Amino acid sequence: MGKRPHVHIWDASTCAQVKKLPRFHKRAITSVAFSADGKRICSVGQDDDHSVAVWKSVNGEWADGKRTASCKGSKQKVFFAHFTGAGDFDIVTGGQKHVLFYTIDGTSSSLNSKKGIFGKKGKIQSVLSAATVGGCVVTGTAIGHLYKWKGRIVEDAVTAHAKSVNDMFTCANGQLVTGSKDGTVKIWSDSLESLHEFDITDAADACLRSSIRSVCCDANMTRVLVGTKGSEIYEIQIDKGSAADAFRIGSGHFKDELWGLASHPTDEDLYATCGDDATVRVWSVSQKRVVRQGSIDCGGRAIAWKPDGTQLAIGMGYSVGRGKHKEDGMWCVVDAESMEVVTKGQEAKEWISDIKYSPDGKQLAIGSHDNKIYLYDTTKGYAYKGIKCEAHNSYITHFDYTSDGKYLRSTCGAYELLFHSASNGAQDPSGASKLKNTEFSSETCTLGWGVQGIWPEAADGTDINAVCKSADGKLVATADDFGAVKVYQYPCVSQGNGSVEGKGHSSHVTNVRFQQGDGYMITTGGNDRSILQWKLSPA
Repeated sequence: MGKRPHVHIWDASTCAQVKKLPRFHKRAITSVAFSADGKRICSVGQDDDHSVAVWKSVNGEWADGKRTASCKGSKQKVFFAHFTGAGDFDIVTGGQKHVLFYTIDGTSSSLNSKKGIFGKKGKIQSVLSAATVGGCVVTGTAIGHLYKWKGRIVEDAVTAHAKSVNDMFTCANGQLVTGSKDGTVKIWSDSLESLHEFDITDAADACLRSSIRSVCCDANMTRVLVGTKGSEIYEIQIDKGSAADAFRIGSGHFKDELWGLASHPTDEDLYATCGDDATVRVWSVSQKRVVRQGSIDCGGRAIAWKPDGTQLAIGMGYSVGRGKHKEDGMWCVVDAESMEVVTKGQEAKEWISDIKYSPDGKQLAIGSHDNKIYLYDTTKGYAYKGIKCEAHNSYITHFDYTSDGKYLRSTCGAYELLFHSASNGAQDPSGASKLKNTEFSSETCTLGWGVQGIWPEAADGTDINAVCKSADGKLVATADDFGAVKVYQYPCVSQGNGSVEGKGHSSHVTNVRFQQGDGYMITTGGNDRSILQWKLSPA
């Protein structure tokens, strides 16, 4: 994504970048595909014409990669690109109610396209995927049919799935694997006869969204990899004849953005996340996977462990430009082992942006976009007795407890740093001077004496989304809108202090936390919804 995005080529074994191809596309690149010999790439942009480009490497190693042909595509959305490897055309693309077939003119460095003709056998509709089977191009349609093409005309139609055919893969033996929105995976002969069918909803490890988005088969035709809309990856053993024993290799958050992150208070291997997909997950650093998860009433963007590690508190509601939700301002507490909801409530009027327990675990504080921090008594079943901090003039962004749990410092959208009593919620106007030598149990506020040097010149106050001080107090990490994670020595009191910067997120970084023991650091991404683990080494 971006005004002028690049195609990046990576070594699949080492994950090292091999080549960043020159800029050509605008806004975003929506599809890329390798040719069968690996020496060509086709890419499709998100400009108004969905321009198509062909890139070539003489030896297939791609250090010498360059653009050899390009042309305008379709005015309508394009969903896939595929090198045919057979017939009169080199490339096929398709999307919203169209299919285009391309030939590459090697002498003039141009692409020539012709429209696909649906004819009497087909129906004009959106086309979502393509593969080459038995020397013919086969496409998957929005109504679940497979169209077999002769040249650029539909020759035959096969009813394959109950819903759209989202992906296709040609196996080494010439058979075809298809995956559908209906949750089924099918294997077909090269003459499009159905051989095997698997329903991912049969999996013992239940999927959250069964729509199939990606399929792949190993060279020996023993296993099928399946990716779902719920960001889950399953491995199906073909000889089992069913998906009941499908192994879930991995999973992640799958909707809108990911903000909620909390490290376990005592176990350096565990951390928890909550996202706009209305799931709460506990992860293992060593296993690099989810070890348990649960569902909540709606999306959440704030999460906290109880100091004894027995419970997780989640602040719910979120904003992605879709207006208010009736669940905005809700909160809940789940058992950290069973992931079952223990209690819940809704006193705030807008969505929750931060949530924390007091150091002794006897109080839960919840910061909302209605400008208030609500205080709950955990010793009395999370009772709310009307105590709240309400001096801020804008939405709450972050807050921290003092180590003795007596005070809160908090920041808001108006760039205020205020101090309140945790016992009655009253603001203390002299808090900055009174508490200047007081230890805080955490350092997540983006404003304050110890973090004033993290802000670059001309920053607008929202560029840094999160900060976190290490347990030993020697480091502070930041997460920003530019996809960067930075680590400074603490305190960082002046601009120009050196930092170590890491990049891995493809979108804004929403949160950062040090694990217990400071051996690892965890970050979450917004639009990429990814979680990165960073290993910290002594300088």
